[in-house]
This record gives sequence, C-alpha cells and structure tokens, in this order.
Amino acid sequence: MKKTNKLVALGLMSGTSADGLDIALIKTDGKNKIMLGPSNYYPFTKEFMKKIKRLFTKKINKNSMKKKFFVNIEKEFTKLNINLINQFLKKNKIKKKDIDVIGFHGQTICHNPRQGYSVQIGDAQTLANSLKIKVISNFRLNDIKNSGQGAPLTPIFHYYLTSKFRKKICFINLGGITNITYCDHTNRYGIKKLLAFDVGPCCSLLDDWVSLRSQNKFDKFGNFAEKGNVNKNVLDLYLKNNFFLKKPPKSLDRSFFSITNLEKLSTNDGAATLTQLIIKTIKN
Repeated sequence: MKKTNKLVALGLMSGTSADGLDIALIKTDGKNKIMLGPSNYYPFTKEFMKKIKRLFTKKINKNSMKKKFFVNIEKEFTKLNINLINQFLKKNKIKKKDIDVIGFHGQTICHNPRQGYSVQIGDAQTLANSLKIKVISNFRLNDIKNSGQGAPLTPIFHYYLTSKFRKKICFINLGGITNITYCDHTNRYGIKKLLAFDVGPCCSLLDDWVSLRSQNKFDKFGNFAEKGNVNKNVLDLYLKNNFFLKKPPKSLDRSFFSITNLEKLSTNDGAATLTQLIIKTIKN
C-alpha cells in the first residue's frame, strides 16, 4: 500500500452467466473510504462462451484441472484477461505502476461447498508475471475451509459501501444466480450480523434457455418473456426444490438447476416461466 494509505485496486469478474468480463478500478483504504473509478464490460465471443459452458457439464475431481481440455481453456482465459486489462488501461490512460493490486476471481466452473470445494479457471501467477502487478485470487476456497459457503462474494463490499448510512439496507444482485445482502447499520453488532446468501437461479438459466431456442445470448428487454405465458405446473416444479427450504447461509452451483423442465414449452412460455421463477424466489 502506498504512503497515502489508499490502495488502487483493479477488479476482474467473470460471473456465472459466462458472457464476458467486467473490469473496474477503485481507490480504497479497505474500509472507510471507497472511490469508484472507471469500469467496462467486455463480452466474450459466442465461440468462447460455448467453450466455457462446456466445462459446466464436466464432472470435476482433483485431477480434472490437469486434463488437456481444462489446461488449454485456462490458458486461453488467462491470456484473454491479460489482453483486456491492457485494453482497459490504455483506454483509461492508466499506468501499470499506478495499480497496487489486481483482484482476479477467475471463471467458476463448479461450486460445491457441502463437499468442500469451489473450482475456478484462471492462472493468477501468469497474470501477475505478465503484467508485473500483484494479483490476489482464490477468494472462495478459504471461506469454505472456514465453514463458509464461498458465495456470494460481495457482501463485505456492500457493507462498507453503505456503512455511513444508519439504515437497514438490502442489495439484490440479479447475476447468473440471484443473491441478497442485508446490512443492518442500526445495530451495534455491525458486520458480525451481516446476512448474505444465494436466493435462486437467475440469468444463467434464462440465458441458457434463450440461447438454446434462438440466436440471442439473452432475453433482451424481456421480449421473449413478455410474449409468453407462465406455466404454473413447471413453475411449481422448480419451487418444490429443497434448496428453497434451506435456511441461510446457502449458495448455488450454476448447474444445480437445469432447463430440462421446460422442454415441452415454447420459447416465449419458457422465458416467461423462468422470469416468474426469478421474481417469485426473490419475493419469497
């Protein structure tokens, strides 16, 4: 950290939708002061998205990451991150020497805290060597080793981002999976009473359905869902899943829910049913 006690951090995030990379810069003391800098989103090509999503269907064990298929995609993913960081820095006229640290999450391909693991691809050491910047990675596993869920990742940031407001605040993140952070800044327990958990499937399921049934990557403006009708039987089938009966903390793997329940529905009805599932689970 520099003498000013401000850390300049570059954050990378490729979420469960596996549709692209988000890059953002912040200046922070890690607690009380957070200054948001430039940010950008870089979409993956359709071909690369397919490669990533193919990993979701693979059975993961301790030897999986040594297989050629995984090794090659990890190299490609890491190289892509390096190239996009360089683009981001050039566009925003930021010098590498001014970045203290990079937070590198990688791409999650399997998440199972009950069995003690969460697997991400992305070579942090190669990233650090190439850019000559310190890199922090492997965020989830340490939390799992300490009886946590390893997800969601952002609650502590949410807490400190809003700590000056003496209110009860709730964040709802509509990512590949819906998650919630609840911060009660009115009590004396502070961060010890922070509540955060995964609510249910969100964009990952809906994107997979739309991609399967159309040439689109996602349901832009809800055009498919708007024209469809909710199938109550299919919706109820999803809602009967035991996951919704569990008390937090709890988290989801991307492949925990599937679109097989929708096979007999039209594209529009399937999109409408999944959209209603997202709404219903948040409301519940």
